Amino acid sequence: MILDDLNFVRGAIMEHGFAPEIAHFHIKNTGITAFNGVLALHSNIPLDIEIRPHANELIRAIGACKDKSVTLSYTKERLHIRSGSFKSVVRCMPLKDAPEPHKATPGERVPLNGTLIPIMRRLLPYIGQDATRPWSRGMMFDTDSVFVTNNIILIQHWLQGPTMPVRVNIPKPAIVELVRIREEPIAVAMDKRSMTFYYKSGRWLSTLTYSLDWPDVRKRLDRKAWMQQIPDTFWTTLEHLAPFADEHSRHVYINAFRVGTEANEIDGASIDIQLFKNSNNMLVKFNIDMLLALKPLITNIDLQSYPDDPSLFKDANNYLRGAIVGMR
Repeated sequence: MILDDLNFVRGAIMEHGFAPEIAHFHIKNTGITAFNGVLALHSNIPLDIEIRPHANELIRAIGACKDKSVTLSYTKERLHIRSGSFKSVVRCMPLKDAPEPHKATPGERVPLNGTLIPIMRRLLPYIGQDATRPWSRGMMFDTDSVFVTNNIILIQHWLQGPTMPVRVNIPKPAIVELVRIREEPIAVAMDKRSMTFYYKSGRWLSTLTYSLDWPDVRKRLDRKAWMQQIPDTFWTTLEHLAPFADEHSRHVYINAFRVGTEANEIDGASIDIQLFKNSNNMLVKFNIDMLLALKPLITNIDLQSYPDDPSLFKDANNYLRGAIVGMR
């Protein structure tokens, strides 16, 4: 189905940008490619012509074809589409103004066995957006592990099977598309600046890669920790108080017998509850939204290291570990 091919590559289309080609597909030699300057997607397509149709116009037109028979013809930078009584004209970019289609990363294709996509999906929400730390805006694959950070939460997740052939930092937009596609890639090719994931169908996703200038985060996680199991009441208490947290700082205080949006009982909202044993001297302050973001991942946490060090955490199966930075 042509529409399936279009939907596969549409993730690399940008409607608004500095160059018109990023809003257009490039169809050539029965292949269709989209490239937005960082990410490229390619699929086979049953069209043996070279054209640069406007991406969203073409997707809408093909999606509106209800008849099984679809006829396409090209004249004067216009792609004419007819299906039964329906017809549509899609604007095309002049070929003389169009650069060559983006090509996949050259080099050997290294097979990938195992599952990457579930781990990518699990860690995607924790990739940072800090423009001053561009290395943190990707997912770092390093031998047997994957690392992500949003500068408050740091996570290491061990890979279950496949490993990347080299150390690589994959940009968030590429991770978003790999997760959207859902299918496990079967091979990868890499060079110093890019990598390409290949699929059984012959489709591929190619992306530029980010800087490898990550700090040595393993040593920050290789600390002794006094882990305690997190009771279900921890999450329900935070969820109960979240609407009352300050809209700017979003802080929450946790001590031995109380959780509140302020350090004292005079202000804010609070719940009297003892969440952790042996916590008589504990008083910690965290961003409540960052704590709640960890709910799908972790089962144990060390709050005793606050405020000197970030609080370490882990999951029940020891597939992941990490740290969360408290607030002063």
